[in-house]
Amino acid sequence: MQKIGKKQIIQIGVVSLVVLVGYFGFKGCDEKKTEKYQFEKLKKGTVNKTVPVIGVLEIINPDPVLSKTDGAVVKIYIDFNDKVKKGQLLAVMDSTEIDEKLMKISTRLESARLELRAAENEVKGKRSLFKDSLISKRAMEQAELKYKVVRSKYKQISLDYQMTRRKKQSMQIVAPVSGVVLSKNVEERQLVKKHTTLFVIAKSLEKMKLIINIDEAEIGMIKEGQVVNFTVSAFPEEKFSGKINQVRYNPKKKNNMVSYESVVICENHELEGNNNKIKSVWALKPGMTASATILIDNKKDVFIVPNQAFNVTPKNYTTKKTDKFVWIKKKGVLSGNELKAVSVETGLVGDMYSELKKGLKQGDEILVRISE
Repeated sequence: MQKIGKKQIIQIGVVSLVVLVGYFGFKGCDEKKTEKYQFEKLKKGTVNKTVPVIGVLEIINPDPVLSKTDGAVVKIYIDFNDKVKKGQLLAVMDSTEIDEKLMKISTRLESARLELRAAENEVKGKRSLFKDSLISKRAMEQAELKYKVVRSKYKQISLDYQMTRRKKQSMQIVAPVSGVVLSKNVEERQLVKKHTTLFVIAKSLEKMKLIINIDEAEIGMIKEGQVVNFTVSAFPEEKFSGKINQVRYNPKKKNNMVSYESVVICENHELEGNNNKIKSVWALKPGMTASATILIDNKKDVFIVPNQAFNVTPKNYTTKKTDKFVWIKKKGVLSGNELKAVSVETGLVGDMYSELKKGLKQGDEILVRISE
């Protein structure tokens, strides 16, 4: 076995010393790493408290156009998105059988009219003869009875004629209101049943309703008149807004979660730039999903503290405070113990900031973030 010489022992010692020095030097440098504090000066601003929700856009009071009878649609005069006026002809259903029936009843009605006229003339003549004692009372009464029978027959045929005409008119589908055709649920030569929805017309698209679902834990904060701001995927840069018009009591349960619907009425305008000039209307469309926030409360022109300031905890600092406090930078201190804890009184707690009522002065630097 080869012996280690004195020179080798010295070399091994030097290398070990270098390693130890490097290790402890690195460790010492690591331990000397200090926290980096980020501050934000106390200033005035606005505190907003909101509730985020998801909603779906719908038409306000759409008008369905129903078929009034069974039959086949033979002609359609309108299409999706067409503007129509009240009473405008939208479609026609097959009325061949009704036309034939109407023709037959018309012939019977004309015959009954002539018969009624003859019976009326006859009864007038018999009354005149009876007045002059030229016929018996019985003969006059028989003429009057015949007139009543003929008149009753005429009325019945006339009623059948009117009913058939109304049925004929029901084969013509007209717009119940003026507006825009949202849906067309029928094609030509298609058979439909009575009360089938053929078309849906919106009176106006300048206003729409946003149906939002409020979690049961937050429904107590929701009131009519609150402002709702929202965006849709089709116009991610556009901001739309409306106000809550109705908070519905009817609960909806899904996946063991209870929510309540609320209705938001909003303007359907696409605005141009920052001048709020209407670029176009009808930017929003039925069925769009909206990401919305309900403005529950807000305070303007108040001192504000970032909410994160209440959660930062600097190392090597302790405090005996049990109430609400923040860390602020001591004025005039450049190094060393540069922070101090200050008790504060807050008001409205918003999404990002809280209202400050007491404890700090404008310009105080508040610790909001710590990094290394």
